[in-house]
Amino acid sequence: MPTPKTRVWKLLILCGAIGSLFFFYRATNSLSVQLSPVIKQVSIVSQPSPKAGQMPGQTLEDSRSALATTPGISRIERLQDKIRLTPVPLKQVLVHFDLKGAPPRADFYDAAFPLLRKLGATGVLMEYEDMFPYWGALKALSAKNAYNRSELAHILSVAHKNKLKVVPLVQTFGHLEFALKLHEFIELRELSDSPQALCPSLNSSLGLVKAMLDQVLGLHPETEYVHIGCDEVYSLGRCPRCEERLQLPGTSRDTLFLDHVESVAQHVVRAGVRPIMWDDMLRGMEPDSVRRWNASQLVDLMVWSYTPNISKDLDAKIWDKYSQFGGVWVASAFKGATGAKQLLPDIGYHLKNHHSWLRALEDHRQSWPLRGIALTGWQRYDHFATLCELFPASIPSLAANLVYLQRGRLDTPELHSIKALLGCNRPIPVFGHMDTHFLFCRFPGAKVLTGVQQLTGLLRQKQIMEKNSNYVGWLDSYNIRHLFGSPDHVRDATRNLSELLGTANHLQRFLGDALSEVYDSYTVAELDWASSWSQY
Repeated sequence: MPTPKTRVWKLLILCGAIGSLFFFYRATNSLSVQLSPVIKQVSIVSQPSPKAGQMPGQTLEDSRSALATTPGISRIERLQDKIRLTPVPLKQVLVHFDLKGAPPRADFYDAAFPLLRKLGATGVLMEYEDMFPYWGALKALSAKNAYNRSELAHILSVAHKNKLKVVPLVQTFGHLEFALKLHEFIELRELSDSPQALCPSLNSSLGLVKAMLDQVLGLHPETEYVHIGCDEVYSLGRCPRCEERLQLPGTSRDTLFLDHVESVAQHVVRAGVRPIMWDDMLRGMEPDSVRRWNASQLVDLMVWSYTPNISKDLDAKIWDKYSQFGGVWVASAFKGATGAKQLLPDIGYHLKNHHSWLRALEDHRQSWPLRGIALTGWQRYDHFATLCELFPASIPSLAANLVYLQRGRLDTPELHSIKALLGCNRPIPVFGHMDTHFLFCRFPGAKVLTGVQQLTGLLRQKQIMEKNSNYVGWLDSYNIRHLFGSPDHVRDATRNLSELLGTANHLQRFLGDALSEVYDSYTVAELDWASSWSQY
């Protein structure tokens, strides 16, 4: 019979095992799904897939009548009705790749891009950050695992073959942490103790971003657009140089911002490319300041909001303010907008975001020339943040939202179409949670989704164990530190420990293989964040 001391040590081993497998989750993604014995190990109750489809020969009324009598379906029907509307024609539909975290290997795009095209995407917004192969004086900007020129050329070739436009995104004001953290560029910071934004009052600041743009555009000779960022410049106007400029007549924080962006935009236009910028720094500006801005006809504006009710961020006055721009894009989110450490996307949340956008576009699209939409998928909230939902684990959310944008609904036919495209065993639980409505699919990187679903289930079981009164009362940090506790209560508290340990061991191997199929060794080796796993 195991002693209390042995039981406690097993608990510590469980913590270590789950911590290790969390590292594997944190690091990466994968390519093809192979069902593993680990699937049988996880004690998760999967709710059965409702037989909700309209069968051949049925009328729509027959189908709805059948749905109404099926347990659990009436709620889904109500939710489907709630989001149903007429879709807005969108010329361009871009999918965002946030490569500052968990960048896929170059060969991942061979399978991912054809799927995006089938789902209705027309292009990709590639936020390279330090994954771009900078050279010469900018070589230090590239990460050790950055794509080389050959890999970048391959990615662009695959995009071209699949008729996907590539829009590179180059940060040119805020969120330049990847550059301003380096000794070579530290003097360009707006604040000496923060690498978040560069100082617009230094000529060398403009020199850096122009050089970055020249190299990126040089390797994207066919691009029509380049996104120049310019969001969340929080520290604007706070360095001594900018404060001195602010004493000059007619100078304000707004003009500091607008003058820098105009210089960047003019540089891009001279290269024959149309710049796009984020809108948030303009929202609080006086309408007259924006109207007088010379660059408003040079730049397209990308208006972003990732919430279920975008009208809270964007009122009618803002839309009027933006009416003078030569082109307007909007930006939604299919992942990376509900928490900096989320494991799986909340599909229902993101559907509400897209529903809100479609309603806003219907109301305001006559006010300005609508170019299209970018579905953002943030991988880190900034350069220093931990990873959130991995791209392969978020493909069901991306698929559901892409189809919804085109059809304006996610009824049974749409859900079955997505199920077929992704090769899933059941329709995507767009109104539920993927960790309790288990999906097994065969899209690129699907093994990562399988593993992450199992990981969330395992963490949930761990939390249940930790809330058990026997655990709380007899296995707190004092008991473990001193190996002191009641054998009976420790035994009850750790009753499922062996099963959890077995699951953790299987899952560690499964996720390790899955992640290695999508990511390189640098990403898999991202160990620094594993220590925070218990906060889940």
